[in-house]
Amino acid sequence: MKRVLFLFCVALLAACGKSSNNPLDGVRPDEYVVRAHAEFQVTANTAGEAIARSAISQTQPVSVTLAASTTMTLDNSSFVAPTITNGVMDFGNLKISALADNNLKVCGAGGNQKCGTALFRIFTQGVAGAGIFNAADNFGAPLSATLTTPLTVGLLVANAAVMQTTTIAANKNVVRLSDFTPTPTYNIKADFTNAGAGSYTTTIVVEYALAP
Repeated sequence: MKRVLFLFCVALLAACGKSSNNPLDGVRPDEYVVRAHAEFQVTANTAGEAIARSAISQTQPVSVTLAASTTMTLDNSSFVAPTITNGVMDFGNLKISALADNNLKVCGAGGNQKCGTALFRIFTQGVAGAGIFNAADNFGAPLSATLTTPLTVGLLVANAAVMQTTTIAANKNVVRLSDFTPTPTYNIKADFTNAGAGSYTTTIVVEYALAP
């Protein structure tokens, strides 16, 4: 068996909510992050009845602001490069350990329509060919990701392996990790059976995305 010198880089691309001057952003004194806040004053009269301070004939508006937020966490603690030989190499797992997205109106021609599908996908970039790539031989060790069935991880987003999808119900305004079943844990393997000695590299990209 030929031993292969292996260089590997994992990159995570995740959408994040835009920062703003919204006073609701940031950490509160109790260390909780408050994303929405509403206040209106209530008092009690001498009869013990709870009443609004404003006159009963008036309307008390309540204004709530909820900041757009999209977060994803990739756990690669179980992803370990093995000693490479001429065979199919198991690199362990990549796991999505957290997901929350409350900004779903980003689809359509104007980028303001409610999206209907959420998905996770994996692809490679940063090298000239698919797989874990050796430039000297112009050869890439084929890369696969498995949830239940192995899928080929291609070069660039056009050749991404779509690992999971979930339909966003019309009355649903937040996508969470629990919407994906089973829990997103992807086993990564590379086939070095036909790999010559040398250095192999690529960049793996894991994306959470929305679609109409």
